[in-house]
Order: sequence, then structure tokens, then C-alpha cells
Amino acid sequence: MKALQYLTLGLGLFCGTVGYAAEGTQSTDEIAISQSAPVAFATQVRENAKVLAQTGLSDDKRQGAIKFFIQEREKAPPELIKALDWEKNADNELRLGALKGIEAAKASNNNLSVMIAKNAVADPDEGVRKAAVAMIKSRKDDVAVGMMMGYALGAVDEYGKVTNEKVLANAAAGLRNINDKRVYESLYQYYCVLEIRPTVAELKNLETLNLQVLTTTGTGANPATVPIVLPIQFPTLAISKVRTTVSVPAGVALAAISGQNFGNNPAAWRNWINKQ
Repeated sequence: MKALQYLTLGLGLFCGTVGYAAEGTQSTDEIAISQSAPVAFATQVRENAKVLAQTGLSDDKRQGAIKFFIQEREKAPPELIKALDWEKNADNELRLGALKGIEAAKASNNNLSVMIAKNAVADPDEGVRKAAVAMIKSRKDDVAVGMMMGYALGAVDEYGKVTNEKVLANAAAGLRNINDKRVYESLYQYYCVLEIRPTVAELKNLETLNLQVLTTTGTGANPATVPIVLPIQFPTLAISKVRTTVSVPAGVALAAISGQNFGNNPAAWRNWINKQ
């Protein structure tokens, strides 16, 4: 995947939404059955996730939990995503277990990648954030990495001002840990510096200069020479010049993630990236 495509993929998902929708209609009896079955399955997912997160349990229990997630590879991801949402689940241990459940099942889809990236950047527990980053790195999850880059860019406004220091710091720390050169390549391509030199001319007044000239009138042997005055107006202008530079958000994100600061020097950035 080319560097710019790699960035675009993550940013596209970063700007999108994740959801699961049920299709079709059901009778009253079917609704009662369908409501109880998901609740029971969700409980199974959470219980097995907790087993994977806990230490000191027997190997049989751990293997049983791993087997459960392998068997339910297709069905478990939506429940694991719910378990990873700290706004609905404040249990840090359960969120760690959910990550382990994803790892055990070797489950992979864009919705999972989006949620794992969210945990890596914004989860309130440092242990969960680090576990999510480690998973993204081990799985070589390009979508999640692109999402993390989206969070980093989103923490800086169009004027290059950091609007969310915590998110930028967490995203930068995670991406440094992942240490994927394509991150720097993508941000370098996305990064630009504009040097602006506007000149404004304002008309202050018009100054009149009277130019005296001679003109000849009449014909024949005795023409008359007559002096006349020609008024000429000259404008008085006030000229203002401004020189400034504007950096897009990617420049700030690139500096935060790389730990380097070459300012508005594309050649220095290019040289550093080539050495990585």
C-alpha cells in the first residue's frame, strides 16, 4: 500500500461511523427469543474475556476461553467491540480481556480496527492503551494505524494549534512505539508549509500638479502664443506588506510523533525520514 493511500484509508474510517444494524422484522415470540439469546452470548463473551485477562487461573480454563473465541470468531467481534467501549464498560480488566479475545480468535475487520485504535489513543487506562498499541503493532493493522494518525491530525486545528494535547500525546506515543516508517512518509506527503507575502495598496488621496504649457492659436502671419495650465493628478498610495508562514496540521503531528522538530524545512524532514 502506498504511503498516501495508507493515510487516506485510516482518515476515511476516522471520519466515518461504526455500527451494527439488524435487518428484517420479527414476531413477538421471535423477539423474545432473539433478545434472550444475544444476552446469554454476550455474557459468555465477557466471562471468557475475563478469564483471559486474569492471572493465576488454571491452564484448562485459559485454553477453554481461547477455544471459545476461536469457535466464535465470526460471531464474537460485535460483543468484543462493546466490551472495549469504556463509556459503557468501566472494567479495565474486561477491556484487556476483550483485546486478548480478539487476539485468540484472530478476528479481523475494519470495525475492530477502528475500536482498537480508539482504545490505543483515548482509553482512560494506560494499561489498556499500551495493550491496544501492542496488538496493532503485532497484527500489522494498517487500518488501525491510519486511524491513530487521524486522531493525531484531528487534535490540531487548521492553523497548526493543538486543540487536544492528551489525544495528540497518546497518539504520538503509540505511533512511535509502532515505529512504522510509512507513518512518517504519509505525514510528510500530507504536510505542507505556505509562505504568504501579501501586498496591499490603499489610496490615501490625489495630489494635483499644475503643468504650464504654451500653445499657439490662430492662423496666418501673426499666430498668438497663449499659456495654459494642465492639471495632472497623482495618487498617493499607502503600501503594506506582510510576510508569514502557515503550517497545516500534519506538520505539528509529524513533529509530535517523530520527536524531531525541523520546522519548515522539508529537506531536513526528508533526510531524517530516509534514515529511518
